[in-house]
Amino acid sequence: GYHRDLHSFPTRRSSDLLAYVPILILAVCGIWLSRRKWRYTVLLILAIATQCMTYTIFITRVRYRSHIEALLIIFAAFAIDRIMRKVSELKRIKL
Repeated sequence: GYHRDLHSFPTRRSSDLLAYVPILILAVCGIWLSRRKWRYTVLLILAIATQCMTYTIFITRVRYRSHIEALLIIFAAFAIDRIMRKVSELKRIKL
């Protein structure tokens, strides 16, 4: 029906990817950058990993990703913070 066609429309999938891929890339960077603080982040990372493994194997729908998006955004924000700090430091050094 109409509802199914709306969600399978190519622009809908493109907009989902445009929103999700940057968050995913930044989240992976954030996880990597927070590796020294693994004792604080291990439960978050396990929640993400468990969710990803389970749904990647069995169900590949966007709606099942929503459970971990908040956790991904936390790590993405951490990566953005670290990047902004580095840029700020580099600007101070050049001045």
